[in-house]
Amino acid sequence: GAAGYSNAGTVEFLVDGAGAFFFLEINARLQVEHPVTELRLGLDLVRLQLLAAAGEPLPVSQADLSPRGHAIEARVYAEDPEQGYLPGAGRLLRFEPPAGPWIRNDVGAYEGGEVPVFYNSLLGKLVVFGADRQEAVERLRNALDGYVVLGVPTNLPMLRVIAADEEFVAGRIDTDFVRRRIEPMLGPGPDLPPQALVVATVHKLVRSGLVYGASMGHEAASRDPWYAAGPWRLGRSQMEFRYDFRGQTLVATASRLPVSGGWEVCVGERVFEMELHPLGDGRLQVTLDGRRQVVEAAASDEGLHVLWAGHDYLLERPESALVLDAAMGRGASDAGTTLQAPMPGRVVQVRVSQDERVTARQTLLVLEAMKMEHLISAPYDGIVRRVLCEENEQVAKGQRLLELEGV
Repeated sequence: GAAGYSNAGTVEFLVDGAGAFFFLEINARLQVEHPVTELRLGLDLVRLQLLAAAGEPLPVSQADLSPRGHAIEARVYAEDPEQGYLPGAGRLLRFEPPAGPWIRNDVGAYEGGEVPVFYNSLLGKLVVFGADRQEAVERLRNALDGYVVLGVPTNLPMLRVIAADEEFVAGRIDTDFVRRRIEPMLGPGPDLPPQALVVATVHKLVRSGLVYGASMGHEAASRDPWYAAGPWRLGRSQMEFRYDFRGQTLVATASRLPVSGGWEVCVGERVFEMELHPLGDGRLQVTLDGRRQVVEAAASDEGLHVLWAGHDYLLERPESALVLDAAMGRGASDAGTTLQAPMPGRVVQVRVSQDERVTARQTLLVLEAMKMEHLISAPYDGIVRRVLCEENEQVAKGQRLLELEGV
């Protein structure tokens, strides 16, 4: 045309309730949603784009195109919708997109890799195909339920809520759909189910070598008389484990069942009996709640990430002196607190100095991450005892920024 551009382009429209189209813009490139078009048309748009750039004629015409079926794409981000879509960064302790017929994954992340602070936090695009919308939505739900990510916050819980919403299933969506229908269903995150605490406990049992197969093969264990006798602890039949979850200390006790060789874990009034079969790489096969299932947990500098029913629960060590809530401006304490960086980033401003008196919710530091500025506020009235960072310093997630003493 007049711009002298001859290649792939994306035209965007808005459609009103009466079916009228309203032009928005043209992008001289493929958009992130192009897999939906590829699945419905059976074309490789990237290949066609390269052919056009090389001056080659397109091998298909408009008359050759015959759309079929229904495709849906879900973008999986390292972000927390429950905290204003705050982007996350850190190491992917577990990353396993779902696989199977009619599922396509376009991913730019991998297990063990770092989600950086410098770029868009998109982990991957999950695309499903069905004969009609109902079938595509059902496959989307199943695929989202099987998506495993541990180590960084993701929008997977929000995507699952969307896929289950009756208006979404019926296709009755508009530009206000997320704010009107979805965000009211998002709270501060689900409460910790007792099963997640059980998973954390058996993970520690495996890591400590108290469960067969944790540090030696089953065959070797069967030949070792000490392992054949089962784990035991002198003068104590139960082992106690403590965890912090959202400022509350939780306790679980574990003991070996002498007859079956299984384990009993008690959480409050709940008693869980189970058989444990370590699979390696942080995965564990357990018989829990009457069915055998694979559960996962992975340790990081922050604590222990536990995956249960599709949610990543972070259990912190009670003895940890670093308080993330304080860094995010939540909670209060009479004792001193070490504020830490909630994510990797650059310290843009240090607004306080040593021995300065500050008030609750006063901004102490400004951290730049993911092209956004995040305010680190005082959780209570206090005195700044030490400033542990400098302006323009690049800090890691969890790095200590300053020490605050309550008054």
